[in-house]
Amino acid sequence: RAAEALVAAKAPVILAGAGVLWAEASDALVRFAELLQAPVMTTNPGKSAFPENHPLALGAALGRSRPAMAHRFLSDADLVFAIGSSLTLTNFGPRVPAGKTIIHATNEATDIDKDHRADYGLLGDAALTLEAMSAEVSDRLKGTDRKANGAAAAVQQIKAEWLDAWRGQLTSDEVPINQYRIIQDLMDSVDRDNTIVTHDSGSPREQFLPFWECTVPGGYMGWGKSTQLGHGLGLIMGAKLAAPEKLCINIMGDAAIGMVGMDLETAARSAIGILTIVFNNGVMAAERDSMIVADDEFGALAQGGNYTDVAKALGVEATRITEPDAFKPVLEAAIEATGTGQPALIECITKEGYEFSRFD
Repeated sequence: RAAEALVAAKAPVILAGAGVLWAEASDALVRFAELLQAPVMTTNPGKSAFPENHPLALGAALGRSRPAMAHRFLSDADLVFAIGSSLTLTNFGPRVPAGKTIIHATNEATDIDKDHRADYGLLGDAALTLEAMSAEVSDRLKGTDRKANGAAAAVQQIKAEWLDAWRGQLTSDEVPINQYRIIQDLMDSVDRDNTIVTHDSGSPREQFLPFWECTVPGGYMGWGKSTQLGHGLGLIMGAKLAAPEKLCINIMGDAAIGMVGMDLETAARSAIGILTIVFNNGVMAAERDSMIVADDEFGALAQGGNYTDVAKALGVEATRITEPDAFKPVLEAAIEATGTGQPALIECITKEGYEFSRFD
C-alpha cells in the first residue's frame, strides 16, 4: 500500500534521517530516489546520507535555516516518505506541514504516530526497507521512466536562483569578514570526498548547514535537537581518531571556544591533527532576540579574547585573520600542519552575521 501511494503521488519528497547513515543505506537511498525521481532532503543528523551534489538533492533542514529547495519542495509535496527519522517535533529539525500523506519508515516502533500522524508505518532497518520498497515500486512502475516529471530540473533551477540571491554574501569582500565567504572558500578549497566537517550550535550551525554541500556519507556530523556549546570540538577529535586519513574540520563561534577551548591541549598533546575554524564576532549573536534587557543593561552578549594566542599557548598552530583574502593561504598552511599530526586553528574576525537562510 505504501508503494502504491508513492507511485500515485504527484509530488513525493523523501526525508532521510540519521538512520540511513547508521544502516549504511546511502546507496540504496540513491537508487530509490532515482527510481521514483523523488527529491531528497535530510535532517541535520542525516545530512550526508544523500549526496548533495546529486540533481535530486534538496539539502538539509533545521527548523528554520534551510536551502530554498528543501523549503519549496517540502511545502509543495503531497506525500512525504520519511526514512530513518523519528519525525520528532523540534525547533532543530524539519516539520512536515499539515495535509501531507506520510509514510514513516523507522526501526523504532514508538516513533510512529508519536509527533506526526502517519498514513503508513513501516517498521524495519533503513537499508532493508529501502531495498524492499524499491522492489515494490519497480514492480508497479513496470519500466516507466519517471524523469519526465521534471523534478530534477526544478530542483536545480530553484537551487541556482537561491545561490544567486546569496552570491553577494558567499563572495563578499567586506571587513569584518562575512562568515558565508569563509564557508564558500572552505568548500572550494578542500577535497570534500576526503573531509569530515562539523560545527557548533548557534549561528555557525544556522550558517553552515544550508550551504555546505556534502558528497559522501559520513562527510558531515550533524547534531540536531541539541544546543550545548563546544560539542563540535570533541566530535571532530573523535572523527580524526576514527579516520586519521581524513581532513577533519570543526567550525566554532567565540562563545563555543570559550566553553571548551582548553581541550585544544588534548589535541596537541595527543597529536590529533584537527583543524578548528573560529568565527570571532565578539558577540553571542544567536541570543540577540532573547536577551534584550540583559544586553542593554549589562552587555551580557559581549565576548572578548584572542583565541589565537590561547591556542598557541596550548601547542596549536594558530593564525588570526582580519581580511577575507587571507583565508585561503592560511587554510593551505593549516591543512599542511594537520597532516603532521599538529592541530591547527584559524581565528576569523567576522561581522556579527545575523542573516540566515530562513523562510519563517
